[in-house]
Amino acid sequence: MKKIMFAALSAAVFASCTKEQQTVTPSAPSVEANWSSSAAFGSWSNGGYDFLNDIWGTGSPAPGPQTIWANSYHDWGVWAQHTGSGIKSYPHVGETINNYVNSLSSCKSTFAVINPSGGSFSTDYDIWLNTHQFEIMLWTNKQGNVGPIADQYDSNGGIPYYTNQNIGGHTWTVYAGNGQNAGQRVFSFIRTSNTAGGTIDLLAIFHWLQWAATQKSAFGGFTNPKVQDVQFGWEITNTDGVGKNFGCTNFDITNN
Repeated sequence: MKKIMFAALSAAVFASCTKEQQTVTPSAPSVEANWSSSAAFGSWSNGGYDFLNDIWGTGSPAPGPQTIWANSYHDWGVWAQHTGSGIKSYPHVGETINNYVNSLSSCKSTFAVINPSGGSFSTDYDIWLNTHQFEIMLWTNKQGNVGPIADQYDSNGGIPYYTNQNIGGHTWTVYAGNGQNAGQRVFSFIRTSNTAGGTIDLLAIFHWLQWAATQKSAFGGFTNPKVQDVQFGWEITNTDGVGKNFGCTNFDITNN
């Protein structure tokens, strides 16, 4: 594959840096990558995985510049420069599963990232089921003024339905709320402490939600939904108005 040049830092550069935060501008020195895009919905496929720059946010101020780049599905990253509040983008990699929960014998994912300091963003999985009837978000890291969708809120933010749930190899606080579309339910699992990498047993998450549907009406309907897309990336709200780099040094999904 022919390599192209763009102004961002590769995961290899991230790994060799002593500072966690890297601030660059669009005129930064170029490095090589197999693919990059600054288009709002620039996309690419590699090894059965799909990339999307996904600058979908609206409002004031509007999203700033953002470039996604990739050498492969486990070596990719994003340079972004956003300001203000409200989610501006969700640059991600993902795989289409298209199988029912009860037909899966296993479903796991491994990830490793290098996050910048400062700003407001979350590192998370976004999993869609039953043609977007259900959305599962697994927050592995969150920074700044960001929080999950919830049915109820207080002065501290969303009110969870469950706390300290050990599921799929991690401990979570679990929320539920209504999505943007009519009838859509969003289940958010917020890791109790930030992590830059690990393996998550996604099937254990699905089975726990099947159990929760028998306990609380907020989770009702999650019986045997069809798992469609499993995505992983960053929901970025702002980068303190300067360019910041987000890097992924390992990622995969295994399922049967």
